[in-house]
Amino acid sequence: MGTRATNRLAPAAMVLLWFAAPICAGGVPIRNDTVWKDDRGEEIMCQGGNLAKFGDTFYFYGWGDHPGDNRKDTITCYSSRVLASWKFENHIYTRDMTNLTLIVPDRLHVIYNAATKKYVMIGKHILPVDDPSIPGQPRVTGGVSFFTSDTPTGDFTHLGHEMLPAGASPGTDYHRDLAAFQDTDGQAYVVSAHDQHKPHRNIMITRLTPDYLKVDRAICEIPLTGVAREAPYLIRLKGRYWLFVSGHGVGGSAWNGSPTSFATAEKIEGPWTPFRTVKSEPVSKDCFNAQNDFLFEVRGRAGSFVLWGGDRWSQRTKLGIGKNVWLPLEWKGDEPLLKWYSNWNVDAAAGTWSADPETTATLPTDPPPRVTSREPTPPTSTAAPEAKATAPLMPRIFGDWWTVAGNPDLGDLNDPQQQPVDFSIWQAADGTWQLWSCIRKTRIPGATVSSRLFFRWEGPRLTDPDWKPMGIALQADPRCGEDVGSIWSPFVRQIGGEYDLFYGAWVKDSGFRVSKICRATSKDGKTFARVMGADGQSGLFAEDNTNYIRDPMVIPIGPAYHLYYCCSPQRSNGRVDVRTSKDLSRWSEARTVAFGGKTGTGFTSAECPFVWYYATSGYYYLFRTQAYGNPGRTTVYASKDPANFGIHDDRFLVGTLPVAAPEIIEHEGQTYIASLLPSLKGIRIAKLEWGTTQKEVSR
Repeated sequence: MGTRATNRLAPAAMVLLWFAAPICAGGVPIRNDTVWKDDRGEEIMCQGGNLAKFGDTFYFYGWGDHPGDNRKDTITCYSSRVLASWKFENHIYTRDMTNLTLIVPDRLHVIYNAATKKYVMIGKHILPVDDPSIPGQPRVTGGVSFFTSDTPTGDFTHLGHEMLPAGASPGTDYHRDLAAFQDTDGQAYVVSAHDQHKPHRNIMITRLTPDYLKVDRAICEIPLTGVAREAPYLIRLKGRYWLFVSGHGVGGSAWNGSPTSFATAEKIEGPWTPFRTVKSEPVSKDCFNAQNDFLFEVRGRAGSFVLWGGDRWSQRTKLGIGKNVWLPLEWKGDEPLLKWYSNWNVDAAAGTWSADPETTATLPTDPPPRVTSREPTPPTSTAAPEAKATAPLMPRIFGDWWTVAGNPDLGDLNDPQQQPVDFSIWQAADGTWQLWSCIRKTRIPGATVSSRLFFRWEGPRLTDPDWKPMGIALQADPRCGEDVGSIWSPFVRQIGGEYDLFYGAWVKDSGFRVSKICRATSKDGKTFARVMGADGQSGLFAEDNTNYIRDPMVIPIGPAYHLYYCCSPQRSNGRVDVRTSKDLSRWSEARTVAFGGKTGTGFTSAECPFVWYYATSGYYYLFRTQAYGNPGRTTVYASKDPANFGIHDDRFLVGTLPVAAPEIIEHEGQTYIASLLPSLKGIRIAKLEWGTTQKEVSR
């Protein structure tokens, strides 16, 4: 039975504790070389585990290791919504001290099985077996233990264990350090370090059954060419699988810090690249006196980054201060990089981080050097804080495009002239990727000026080509005040626990003079229901006087949602307007944020506006299309103020891309760009990177 926290401090008292620092501009501080404490004022005891996010809460699971006091040999859970201010939740499992050979409480991982609605914890299991090849000494084999709970913080019940498959070499069934991995399709795996005996010289990836409670089969075995490794961790980043492992301890003890190495593969079964060492700045041979534990992608409203979590076994080595080292994983090209920061800030809601440069000056020591902490100044507006880069970077397409959707078969509504145009791509609740596109020039009965509908495709992975056509997704509904065939520009964003679809439509019986922006919602990200007004009609707001409004997209900035859209009064003078809202229902008056300049003021001079915040540079980017077909043309602007990208002013212009109607997607640490095919017969995706400012980028 677990032990739950009692007599917790009131929230107002938490700011008195070291790790429960107040939230400030730029997020909350992560402080290394320090003893972390929870809401009770007690030291956080959490190593050899993992970080998970369920709903809007982060959960930190790990081993409460107290050498010499096995009564406290427990698995502990803490929770936080900001990746700091950790609250003790429960000792979710305590090892049976009468049988020490079975369950080992480190290298444990908690994942959620949506099918069984169970939280599943997977951890090490060891068992001594007599081995004639080792006279007088039993050989220890290893497997995996399975636990379940109805809640992420509840008491976990041990359901049993299974041995992991033996490797290709004789005796390679000695599995110890392991990690669970849940792929985007929901399939779960165990990745384990194993060998005939210590040290571990192979990595095995094993598939689990759909309930995550039994071993299915081995997927692949990865040799380590004679180098001992521990603490494997598998994650998907940049469209690939990345396997991170630790060394076996620098200086003779397995508890000491060690370098982190990585290998990558396009498919989980391989082939895998040779392992390479993660570079560090300043150079550290022991990964800043820490051992690789986990990696976690922090995703937010403005971007994402990867958090590297390391264990510092200072209670056993007596080296250094603190038991956990957390650092943002950075990149040099396609190579991961760990820089030392004594103190850095994380904004989990935004998916961004920042650091004071002076905190990188020295390596951690015992005792640690004194570091001056400077709290960022809170911003006075929604403009981005002053960025680390002095000039905006230009987005650049790299690698090959892959086509995900073509011109669909609409049956009786087919027309030789039909074209997929405005579109949106997102990941549904079941992990599949969804694409909705507005198909124009169809044969919808009763349509006059416009004849458009939304068609849907589905793909298992963002990086897969040729997604499956799923049929017509939505058409204009006259009962909702929408003219027949007059529906365009779908945009979907996940907000909280639901998916929000924004789109444009002509107001019924307005003589095609009044257009509106509408909203629909969904729980699964596939089936949407319109949000209706008090008058029983769809629409968040409308503009008349032939202000043709279309191409909406929504991004949360500061305390409000910003809805950007194209407006073309009198079907000319194309501009980008924005409205804001705190509840997605009541919207402010429109404000023009981009108009004119070198892109002109014509009807199509501000098509498909898309705003993206690139946290590394601290700039908001506006993608504004002027031309479709071959070649397409989209002008890119960068501004610190998301309400000003230039009105007859090109000082924010950073370059152009040969694409039309682009949408930017962040997934697993990689940025992608989707756009229309030059033939206007489908949609394609490519990777996006950021380089120096340039006025023309082509591919």
